[in-house]
Amino acid sequence: MVRKLKIKLEDIMKFEQGFDEFLYSCKARNLRPATITHYQEGYKAITKFVDKNIPISDFNQSTVDNFIRYCNAVGGYYLRFKNRH
Repeated sequence: MVRKLKIKLEDIMKFEQGFDEFLYSCKARNLRPATITHYQEGYKAITKFVDKNIPISDFNQSTVDNFIRYCNAVGGYYLRFKNRH
């Protein structure tokens, strides 16, 4: 018997929710406030390019590459992340 996989739309994690969970983890690990602020600034930069409600499963290498191209085009602060993916 073949079982069908049922996925509820509300079960799909969005980028904003994933980032919130990431920040919660950072705080639980007692990361420095400056580090957390740095992550938040990166999140703000990314959400200027992608919708914060995009499912995390939609992120792929192309998304990262296009974000880097976006940063290059606008001359943004986050160019230094270019070689870290």
